Amino acid sequence: MKTGRCKVKGLFVAALLAFFFALSTVSAQQVVASGGNHHEACEISISWTLGETVIETFTTEENTLTQGFHQPQLTVVAVDEIVKLGYMITAFPNPVQNYVTLSVEAENYENLTFRLYDFNGRLIEQNPIQGNLTNVSFEALNPAVYFITILEENKKITTLKIIKN
Repeated sequence: MKTGRCKVKGLFVAALLAFFFALSTVSAQQVVASGGNHHEACEISISWTLGETVIETFTTEENTLTQGFHQPQLTVVAVDEIVKLGYMITAFPNPVQNYVTLSVEAENYENLTFRLYDFNGRLIEQNPIQGNLTNVSFEALNPAVYFITILEENKKITTLKIIKN
């Protein structure tokens, strides 16, 4: 008789453990990342992720919350297409060594300016566009990715991504 009770208790315990295991997987945290690991030693455990590929940002008037872990510095860069008709703007050569030439086809150049930014969004140079060809010097800049924004009366027309070798 004791053997039957042990089997029933064993089945009950197994079912209870299966229930709690299933419940724990329903509410487990998840992250989509390109790499990571979990380590335990004595009473210490650490989990880390590398290159989270999916994050979401929520913004209010006062706060910005970016979901995800290990984000000491978040850089968001967008490269926009030309939004205003009547402009044809290109930059060459790209990648650049010393100078990039901005080719701007427009009816009026008087209100056009360009701004050169580094990858972190710091303004490096700002000048008016003088004609359909404008040279921008990259001689003093380190090899990296840069962005040139073309503006008309401080309204952005387009942003060009420039690579300096």
